Amino acid sequence: MRDKRRRSSLARRSDRRRSRSEERYAPRTPSVSFDDTLSERPRRSSRESARDGSSSSGEYEIVEIYNDDSAGDDDRWDDDEKDKTGSESDSYRQSQAYMIIAAVMVASAFLGVLMKFAFTPTHSGHSHGLRRVPGRVLVEETEATTPFDATLSTLKINVSVIKDLATEPKSPTAAEVTAPGPRKSAFTYECRTDACLWQSRLIYDKINQSIGPCEDFYAYVCSNRWYNSELEVHSRPYVVSGPGLLILDIAKFLLQQKTRDQSSTFISHSSMFLRNCIQVRNSSSTENDWQDIKKVLESYSLTNWPFMTDPPTVKFQDVLKLVDKRLNLLAVVHVTLRKRFENEGYMMHLDSPWLTMVRHQMTFLDEGFQEYKNCIKRAFTLLGSKVETDHIADDVLEFERKLDEASLPPKRFVSILNSTVSIVNLKRAGKLEWDAYLTYLQPGSEKVIVVNSAFINKLSGILTSTALSTLLNYVGFRILVLLSPLLPKQAEFLVPLSYDDHIHKYNARLQACIHLTERLFPYGIRKIARAAMGKTTMEQIAYDHNLDKMVSSVKGVVSQTVARAPWLTQTEADVATQKIESLEVDFIGAKEHMDAINAYYQSRVEVSFSMESAVRDYTTLLNETMSRYWLSKDNADYDARYHVSCLRPGYEYNAGKNVLHVPFGVVALQQRVAQSAIPAILMPYIVPYLVEGMYEAIDVRGSTINVRGMPETWWSGETLVRYRQQQKCFTQNYLESIQRFGTFQESPMAPFLRSFMAEVAALQPSFEAYIRALVAPHSMQRNFRIPGLPDLTPEMLFFVNLAASHCDPVSSQGLTALDKRRLRYRIALPSSLRVNIPLRHFDTFAETFSCTRGTYMNPGAKCRLW
Repeated sequence: MRDKRRRSSLARRSDRRRSRSEERYAPRTPSVSFDDTLSERPRRSSRESARDGSSSSGEYEIVEIYNDDSAGDDDRWDDDEKDKTGSESDSYRQSQAYMIIAAVMVASAFLGVLMKFAFTPTHSGHSHGLRRVPGRVLVEETEATTPFDATLSTLKINVSVIKDLATEPKSPTAAEVTAPGPRKSAFTYECRTDACLWQSRLIYDKINQSIGPCEDFYAYVCSNRWYNSELEVHSRPYVVSGPGLLILDIAKFLLQQKTRDQSSTFISHSSMFLRNCIQVRNSSSTENDWQDIKKVLESYSLTNWPFMTDPPTVKFQDVLKLVDKRLNLLAVVHVTLRKRFENEGYMMHLDSPWLTMVRHQMTFLDEGFQEYKNCIKRAFTLLGSKVETDHIADDVLEFERKLDEASLPPKRFVSILNSTVSIVNLKRAGKLEWDAYLTYLQPGSEKVIVVNSAFINKLSGILTSTALSTLLNYVGFRILVLLSPLLPKQAEFLVPLSYDDHIHKYNARLQACIHLTERLFPYGIRKIARAAMGKTTMEQIAYDHNLDKMVSSVKGVVSQTVARAPWLTQTEADVATQKIESLEVDFIGAKEHMDAINAYYQSRVEVSFSMESAVRDYTTLLNETMSRYWLSKDNADYDARYHVSCLRPGYEYNAGKNVLHVPFGVVALQQRVAQSAIPAILMPYIVPYLVEGMYEAIDVRGSTINVRGMPETWWSGETLVRYRQQQKCFTQNYLESIQRFGTFQESPMAPFLRSFMAEVAALQPSFEAYIRALVAPHSMQRNFRIPGLPDLTPEMLFFVNLAASHCDPVSSQGLTALDKRRLRYRIALPSSLRVNIPLRHFDTFAETFSCTRGTYMNPGAKCRLW
């Protein structure tokens, strides 16, 4: 009887436990809501959310709705049956029930975690609804939010000289051709990281819907909205926004420096100089305000400049060697120090000069030679000269035009060994004796590298036929242009001519001052750019590590690509792969400790950069910088290491050292958008420069240097023929394409052939590196969309960004004035052709945009490189 009562009591307690278990864990048929109205969604308790692994934060929420009528009787316990069993059977079944309940709980938690990671991307601010249908699970997007509901902070600088950019916006035409729809995928999500929000702002409402992507992809991406006057610099194309924002960052960093009670470091000198330089001087007619520039001219035997006749006691050679060694003017011949091979010292390289005439023509697109001549005439009168300037201005202009015509680059590549010439064997250049001139720049030199032998040969005749007074007037004019930002206001018209790579509709004085700072400290400006990032030492180390990871990934893609290059034999492909694998990439540079760079730029002079001493202080510091440069050796060579400017995107490859330098200008915009990591979405702006530089190691230019960095031709004659056949295919396509914009008397392709082929070669590896970065762990994956542009797939976005990085102001009459000037002065091909021609011959582009065979962007016959 006692046992019976005991069993009855146990049964009652068991029933109560089972009742509670049934109430909490009874299996039910789930139904999943896709309702966007949160107030109507039943919510689970925080304990339940924590138990099944789902997030209660609401960012990514999967809400289950249970149907009460789905709880069947199959899982309920039969009390009558239990009363008939013995104590051992009851305990056994009881333990079984607890095990089942525990298993259900574990399975529920596991399923919650699995659902979270399967359907929740690692980006905040977006939610999906999940609905279950027989046999499959569909994930659909909730209603898209506006792409401008979150603000990406932009750095602003409170400097009065920085003005808003200004262009005349054009009204867009009505949309006639819409972009093709996105590829079908299991599900997509709206990415709302800083990079995606920035991307949305950059291209939102700028796509030209009146033109289909398969008709003209450049015109489709590069609408006139890119240069709307209301846009800030960070919303403009990468060719403008990257350099423009970098100049702003450097300026803000230097202007924030406290120069009082500070040692004379290169940063303090840069700060003092910039504070002085950005201030526009007052107009002045007194001789005292022009005394410093007159003294500079007198120090180079240019007293009483400008000259109407030849001065009897002045030798042009003596003037030229002084201004080139002290001021780095290089107005007649461009001379730089570079290493031919790693185990050799620095050698001088001779090339054609960078001309002020070209700067004027590229800066003032609506002006011609007559306006430039007037500019020269005005410069001649700045110092109070009363001579008739019309005739001498004509002579200077004619001299520059001759230099420009002689500057055509060689059509065929010449190896570095064949470019090495003894100084004594250089042809005497009229009024210039090479031996005396070059050995003054770098004492002890015996050999030089002649980069443009045709120009050096023609220079002799040009100098012989030009009057000494004209040559001296030209040198004096170039000195005034160089120092124009430090002169009274009457010289303001010369400021845009004092630097290369002018950014249109951007404050010219600020550009000039930063470029003068770079001239003063060529390597130091790279360190300043690093410091302007605003990162701690550990953050910079982490950032460099992320750059190295990206470089390693790109090198892997390029190695695999060149291994199957059709123009190379297997042995040659192995050499090319080894060169890529052993290539050293120096991204940004200036990784040395600040103390080392301060020691390199240690100054022996005191400068104040007051308004009265600006010209004198700047030329004194510049003399010190150039003295170090011309004495560069392995243990003190910072300024001679690289010659590409850090203020703009580009690269510099050293074949003898197999080192590729990528300056800060390539990532200037990226590091503002994403401070540490390198988002895959930004790779189309960065990776092409990397790949183009790597390509130089294995194309014709790299075919004469082996893996060890020694001179050896590893291409066969047959290989060269095959490569030129592929090159010819792209060249013919270029000529056919440019005829759409009009006829040309001669092919303008020769000066750009190698750079153009590098851009063609960079397309496929850049795309593959981008896709690899997307699918990498913890990356964005291939199913994201950017806010406001749900029709753009990640693959489409790559090509849009690639094209957007080249957008120039739009012209309704074919080639723009900027394009024509670039062709005329051999600066670059038209941007539309740089974008469209590589894409036309890339099958993946046609597949991505579903371009029908035979359309302009998907021609029937295509050129192949890889």
